[in-house]
This record gives sequence, structure tokens and C-alpha cells, in this order.
Amino acid sequence: MSNNIKVENLDEISEYIDNYNKTIKDMKLSSNSFFQIYTYIFITIVVIFFIYARSNALLFYTRGSNNILYYFLLICIIIFIISLIFSFLIKNIYNNNFETLGTLVSTISKETCINYPDIKIPNDIDNQTLNPNTNSNIPLFIRDFYFVGCNKPYINKNLNGRYYESIYILKKNLDLGFRLISLEININSDNKLVIGKGLNIDKVFNIINQKIIDKKYTLPFLIYFKLNFKTNLYYLTQDLHDSIMKAFGDNLLGNSYAYIGNNNNNPIENIPISLCKNKVIIISDIYPTQNQNLDFLINATISKENQTINHIPYNQSMGDQGIVKGKPIVDVVGFVKTNKTNITLLEPIDETIEMRLDDSIQLGIQLYLINMSNFEIKTSNKTNYNLKQYLTFNNNNDIKINNYLVSLKPSYLRYFPNQVFIPKPQNKNLSLGPNSLNNYMNGFIPSDIKF
Repeated sequence: MSNNIKVENLDEISEYIDNYNKTIKDMKLSSNSFFQIYTYIFITIVVIFFIYARSNALLFYTRGSNNILYYFLLICIIIFIISLIFSFLIKNIYNNNFETLGTLVSTISKETCINYPDIKIPNDIDNQTLNPNTNSNIPLFIRDFYFVGCNKPYINKNLNGRYYESIYILKKNLDLGFRLISLEININSDNKLVIGKGLNIDKVFNIINQKIIDKKYTLPFLIYFKLNFKTNLYYLTQDLHDSIMKAFGDNLLGNSYAYIGNNNNNPIENIPISLCKNKVIIISDIYPTQNQNLDFLINATISKENQTINHIPYNQSMGDQGIVKGKPIVDVVGFVKTNKTNITLLEPIDETIEMRLDDSIQLGIQLYLINMSNFEIKTSNKTNYNLKQYLTFNNNNDIKINNYLVSLKPSYLRYFPNQVFIPKPQNKNLSLGPNSLNNYMNGFIPSDIKF
């Protein structure tokens, strides 16, 4: 996080908004129920009154002092009018308060979830595909998919341009269906690990895990950790390890696919997607961490010393001019070829960056972290525009996003191994190899020839 951006903690807004919303809705429900019940009772009384009036030759406007039923009906009409006015006022109070609540939420957290672009979440993704070079099926890998993720999903920007973080915003962004997120891990004044400026790490992990174990979807979940603390402090790295294990446990990809050095036999780009479904894949910006327990949980790293994922810090010039012009890629053809067998991650350098996606996906880049904190429903909003451009991106080169945050890369941006040529065994009768001289010299062998 850049030093010039101030982020404030508004974790408490979540409970306030939920309770306020529930109170207002309960008020509306109660008033509606009361009005309906009273309406039924009033109609019943009116029917009984007219039956009685007709049988006793009474008129509706009879004012006899002994006509108790008339006065009772008159009282019912008055109560009905009062309840009608009461219900109308309650409805207005609800609408006004709900609008005020919306304004409050927009001011504090810019809550606009109902106006997000149409985002779809696939129930499942294919495990294999046809290799055109061999005409046989081969497994699909993580490198074969686009993952559009959310950079620090707990942060949002209000209408005054101030950045806030809260559990409420985290939940809203996860509800959209992101399966790739970044989490910044810091230490607070009590030397405890926190997410962002001060969010409870265990609470954040548990919320994420609820999305992972949602059996409606089988997509892998990628978490990119930015470790902003001294990883040589064993107790801190062990605390992080313990929190990860406590929250995710069996949902972790596993030690077999941990990045445990340069001799790793299972690099992330070669892990079949079938083994990753409903699993947590951990990416770290630091490796090793001086704690082998934590290192065994890390599946990939952008660390320059042990890099397994190509990492591109994304600045606004890339967003304005495109990634090729904003960050000159000398060998575009070579870059595309590399992305067929390796993985590239685009990460904004700070919360203000508005990432463009339409040009990057044509280069085969797999992982994107966009700043949803900048999202607004205005058509002039770049994050809104760029996300919609990506979700609806379809071209003649077989790139079909179809409103999915996770989608398969087109075949021409994926790697297909060539068919291995296996030579036929040679006919021994046609062999050009050496023959024994015994066949030609009747047993005479010169003394200087050795076999």
C-alpha cells in the first residue's frame, strides 16, 4: 500500500447496518401485517352490520341513541382511517430511512452491490481438453484459465475519496464471486497479525472459508499474501501458519504441491485443475519465510529469489495506454509463448489504479487483481467500464468470457504438447550394423582385430 493513501478501519459498520436494516424491515412488515389483519376484521364487521341492518330495516345513517351497532361501526371506520394513515406513515418512514441508510452506506462504504455488472459464477469447469496435436484428451491446468480477482477486497472508497476497510465490504465483494484475492498482512500495536490496518485475521479467514466450502461451486480459490512484517520473527510466521490451518485445514491444496525450493516437482503452473477444485492455493510475495511450517503451505511465490509466478506491478499508464505501451514488452510473441506454460500476475501498485483487461487477456495473462474500491455505477467510471468490457469480451479469436470471472483461455493461448515420435523397431535382417567376420573368412581372423 502506498504511503500517500490513508485507509481507515470501519469494521463496526457491518453490525450497525445489519441491525438498522432489520429494524426498518421489521417495522414495515409489522405495519403491513397489522393493516391486513385489521382490514379483514373491518370487512367482516361491515358485512355483519349490513346483514343486521337489512334484517331490522335499519339505515346506514340511523342516529338512534339505542343503536349500539351503528356507533360500533362508526368507531371501526375511524380506527380504520387511523390505521390507514399509520401504515402510510410507516411506509414513508421505511422508505425515507432506507434511502437515508443507502446514502449513509454510500457515504461510508459506497455500497452499490445491486448495480454491479452481471457477473456469473460457473458451477464447474472442465478438467480436460482435446489436444489437436495428438487427437487425445489432456488435463487442463491453472495456467489455462483467466482469474479476475479483487485486490484487498476489504477496502472501499467513499464519495469523499477516503479509503475505508471493513468486514462488511469484504463480504459484499466475496458475494460477487471472486476466486482470487489479495490480503495485506501487518502487525498491530500489540504485535498481533491483522489484515490491512486492523481487521481480525481469524474472522477474515473464516468468512473466506465459508465461500470456499460452498458446494454450489467447485472452483479453486487463490489467496495472494502480502507479508508486511518481518518474516524472520518465528512467532509471527507461526501465528500465520496456525491461523491458515485453523480456518482452511483440509481445504488447503496440500504439502505435495507446496513450493519447498527450486527442486519443486509440482510447480503451480503444472497442477491439474481437477486437483484444485474447492481448494485454497496460497501465493506469497516472500519466500522462504524462515519458518518451514509456513513454507509448506505456500504453493507459489512472486519473490525474485525463488519466483514461480511472473509478477507485473501495474501502474496507471498501463491502464491508460495498455500493458504493451504502458510497460513496453520488447518480445510480445515470446511473452505470449511464455504465458502458455507459465503464469503471470498483474497487481496494481496502489488502490487508485484502474486496471484495463481487454488487451491483457489477449496476451494470455492469467491472474488479475482489480481495485473494486474504485468501482462506481457511473458510466464514466473506468473500473466499471473496464470490468464490463472484460465480462462481455468476445472476439473472433475464440476468446469467450461470457460474464465469468473465471474462464478458459482460448486454445491458441494454451500449450499443447506435440505428438512424440516413436520409431518402429528395426528389422534385424536389414540391419547395417557390423557382422561377424566368421561369416566371411571361414574362421580366419587377423591377430590385430579385437572383438
